[in-house]
Amino acid sequence: MLTKSGVKLLDFGLAKLKEPIGGQGLAATTLSAPTQTTPLTGQGTILGTLQYMAPEQLEGNQADARTDIWALGLVLYEMLTGERAFNGQTQASLIAAILERRPTPITSINQLTPPALDRLVLRCLARYPDERWESAHDIGDELRWISQTATTVAASTHRRTWQQIATALALVALGAVLGTMVVSSRQSSPRPPQIFRSVIDVSPADGLHSGGSPLEHDGRPFRTALAIAPDGRTLVFSGVQENRRQLYMRLLERIEAEPVAGTEGAEGPFFSPDGKWVAYWVGRELRKIPRDGGPPVSICPFGPSFGATWDAEGRIVFGRASGGLWQVSASGGRPEQLTMLDDAKGEVSHRLPHTLPGGDVLFTITYNRFPQWTETSLALFSRQSRTHKVVLEGGADGRYLSSGHLVYVRSAVLMAVPFDLRRPQVTGESVGLVSDVMQSAYGRRSTIDTGAGQFSISAEGTLVYLPGTVVPDDRRFLYWVDRAGHAERLPVPAGPLVQPRIAPDGEHLAFHTAQAQQDIWIYDLVRRNVTRLTKEGRNATPVWSPDGRRIVYRSSITGPDNLFWLPVDAKVPPQRLTTTSEHEVPAAWSSDGDVLAFYRLTDTEFELWTLSVDGDGTGNKIMGATNAQGGADFSPDGKWVAYATTETGRWEVYVEGFPSGTGRQQVSTDGGMSPVWRHDGRELFFVSAGSDPDESSSLRMMATAVSIGPVPRFGAPRLLFEGPYESSYPARGYDVAPDGRHFVLAQREQTPAVPLKRFVLVQNWFEELKSKVPITK
Repeated sequence: MLTKSGVKLLDFGLAKLKEPIGGQGLAATTLSAPTQTTPLTGQGTILGTLQYMAPEQLEGNQADARTDIWALGLVLYEMLTGERAFNGQTQASLIAAILERRPTPITSINQLTPPALDRLVLRCLARYPDERWESAHDIGDELRWISQTATTVAASTHRRTWQQIATALALVALGAVLGTMVVSSRQSSPRPPQIFRSVIDVSPADGLHSGGSPLEHDGRPFRTALAIAPDGRTLVFSGVQENRRQLYMRLLERIEAEPVAGTEGAEGPFFSPDGKWVAYWVGRELRKIPRDGGPPVSICPFGPSFGATWDAEGRIVFGRASGGLWQVSASGGRPEQLTMLDDAKGEVSHRLPHTLPGGDVLFTITYNRFPQWTETSLALFSRQSRTHKVVLEGGADGRYLSSGHLVYVRSAVLMAVPFDLRRPQVTGESVGLVSDVMQSAYGRRSTIDTGAGQFSISAEGTLVYLPGTVVPDDRRFLYWVDRAGHAERLPVPAGPLVQPRIAPDGEHLAFHTAQAQQDIWIYDLVRRNVTRLTKEGRNATPVWSPDGRRIVYRSSITGPDNLFWLPVDAKVPPQRLTTTSEHEVPAAWSSDGDVLAFYRLTDTEFELWTLSVDGDGTGNKIMGATNAQGGADFSPDGKWVAYATTETGRWEVYVEGFPSGTGRQQVSTDGGMSPVWRHDGRELFFVSAGSDPDESSSLRMMATAVSIGPVPRFGAPRLLFEGPYESSYPARGYDVAPDGRHFVLAQREQTPAVPLKRFVLVQNWFEELKSKVPITK
C-alpha cells in the first residue's frame, strides 16, 4: 500500500503527463492514461486487483519491494502503449498469461518510444524478482538519464516531449519510492510467510511410473518417484504416457510438465545440490542429465537402487536390497562400498541415504529381508570416523532439513523431530505432521519393499508429496482344484493368504498371512475354523513335519529370518533350528523326518541347502541348485530331490540324486518351477507361467509320469489345468493333497490399478514445521 505522500507524487506525475504541448496533452500525442479498475487511493491501489498481481503473489510466495516494481511497470506500460501488458478473458487465462508470457515490446506498439525506455519497463516486468530493478529509486535514476539523453529522437518536438515524459515518469517513480518505504517498514518487522497448499497434476503423463507390474504393486511407485529442486522451482518425476516411461519436468509456474528427452525407462530421480543436474536409474545403470536440457550421461552400471543422494563434494551415495551403502563420483567411475553391515546387530541392509551438510550420510537400517517398518532405524554415517550409529528407532527414509529437524516416514505418516547437527543427536520428541504420505512398505516382494516415502523437500522449505498409505493388504481366497481344473472355494476369510500346505492327515491346512502382519495359521478342513499358531515376530512359509505334529517356518523373532519349528498344539515355545545372519526359507522335509531342505539367501541369489535335524545346525549346500527358487521337494524314498533353477536363462525343473548329487536330469521342457512329488512317487507336479498374456497371475499346473527305478525316468510333461492362481518364490505357492487328485491354490482378487496423477504442494512449509516442532536452545 502506498503512503499518502507517495500517492500525491504519483498523482502529480500522472497530471504532468497530461500537460498540453502545442495544444495537445502528452497522452494525446504519445501516451494513454492507465486503464484503472480501482482508484489510486490509500486503500484501493493499483496492487489491489488481479491484473496488477506479480507472479510471486499468484504463486503464494513472499512479496517484497520488487513486487511493487512489477506493478509500477504495468502502469508505465499502459501509459506508453494504451494497452495492458497481459490480457485474458477469464481469471485462469489472465493468470496463465502473467506466469507464462512476456509482454509485447513497447517499440512494437509505439515506434517513437526510445529503446532505453522500452528496456526499462520490460525489466520492471521480468518474470523473476531477481531480474527486476532493485528499487523505484533505481528506476528514477534511469528515467532521469533517459530524459538527459533523449537527443536520439530526431524531431525537436519529440525530443522535448520525451524529456517531459521522462520527467513526469520520474515523479511517478519517486511516488513509488515513498510507497516502497511502507514495504521496508514491514520488512523491519516481518510477518511469517503464509502457507499455501495446492494440487499439482502430472499431465501430460497418464500417471506416475509404478516401477513394477500391476500384479506386484497396484500401480504404486516403490522407488521414490519425485524430486523437487533445491530452489523449490522445479519438480521432476517418473511418469508414463501410453506405456512409455520417462522423466517429466515441471517448472512450478507452468501449467503442466514437459517430458525430458533422452530419459526413456527412467525412475528414481534426484537432483544435484546446485540443482543443475538430475540423476536417475534406467534398469541397472545410473545416469544424469542437465536440468536445462542436453543429452544424458552414464555414471556407472550398478543396481537396482534402494535410494540415492548427491552430496556437495560430487559423490553419489546409494543403497541396495541387502548389504551396505555404495558411492561413486558423479563424474563417473567404479562404485566403492561406503558402509558395512553390523552382523552382530542383525543388520540386513543400509538403504535410502540422504547426505547432511559436511558430507555425513543419514540412512535407514533394516533387520529383515521383509522388514517390519516400525522396527527399522535411522543411522548416521560419519566420514571422519568411518562408522555409523543409530540416531532414531522406528523410522525410515530420513532427511535432515536446514530448519534443524529430521523428517522421516513411519507407517505413511511424515514425522519430524528436532536434531542437533553438531552433536549429532535427536533433541526432542517426534511429532506427526502429514498423515497420508505414500510409503512403499509391506510390498509383496522384497525387491519392491523399499520403505521409501513418496515426498521431497526443497532447501527453502517447499514440500511436495504423493498422498496415500502403505501398501494395502491383498485379498486372496483359497481354492480346492481337481485335476480337471474344477474349483471350489474354501470358507477361509479373505486376506493376504499365501503358501498353503496340506497336513499329512489331509484334514488340516497351514498358511501364512503376508505383508504388514505375518503369522502362521491352521485351518481345520473338517470343523472349518481358523487358529493362529504364531504370536511374536514376522512368521511365514509353514512346512509340515512328516508325522504332522510340528511345523517348521521362518521367523524374524531374533533378527534375520532363520528356521524355527513349533508343535501344532503350541504348548511349548518355538525352537530355533538355525543361527545365521542370512535370510532362510524352509522348503521340504524328507519322508523320514531327518532332513530339511531350505533356501539361504546370499547377496546375489538363493541357494538350496539341506539340514540334518539331529545335527549341529550347519547344513550342506546342494551344489547343482544355484540360483534356486520356487520350491523344492524330496522323493518319497528320500533318494532324489527336485528343484528349479535359471541356469538356462529361464526357470526349469531338475532332479538329482540325494545326497550324492549324481544322475541330474531336466524334467520340464518349456519352463517350470515349484516341483512336488505325488505321495507314491509315480508323478511329479510343477507349475509354469500361464498362456494368457493379459492375466499376469495365471499359471499352468503340469504333471509328468515317473517310472521308479535305480534312476527314475520322466515322461513328457502334460497340462492338467490352467487358471488365475498365484505362484510364489522362493517357496512354492500351492500344495497337493495326499491322494494326488486335488490341489490347494490361492487366487488374488484383481482390482484395476488406478493411475496416480496428483501431488500435493505445500509452499512455506517450514513455517508449519517450526510452529509444530519448535527447536529449543
